[in-house]
Amino acid sequence: MKDIILKTKKNRITRKFQAFADFIDKIVGSPYWFALSVLVVILWFLSGFIVGFGQTWQLVINTTTTILTFLMLSLLHSSQQKWEEKIEKLESLEALKIKEIEEEIDDSDNDINKNEDINKN
Repeated sequence: MKDIILKTKKNRITRKFQAFADFIDKIVGSPYWFALSVLVVILWFLSGFIVGFGQTWQLVINTTTTILTFLMLSLLHSSQQKWEEKIEKLESLEALKIKEIEEEIDDSDNDINKNEDINKN
């Protein structure tokens, strides 16, 4: 019973995380995110004139971009895995359909050959 409860909680957490990852994926993939990123870099550059172009100024952008990159990589990897799983399922279905079509063609060829043999006799 305890295992079922843990699996249910795990599935719920996984679904929530996946929904969050998909949401972030949509935001990061938009042109607005790129525009916001460019704006942040411009504001950071301009702030150098106010606070000085020192090590702290450089540390702010380095730390910010490093943390964002790490978090984005983790979230986007999750989204990519989900899409790869869907693609694999589609490819499996496609391969199965192709196999069924090939079998139908073989059956049709066999029927045609049988009919030709019957007509010859």
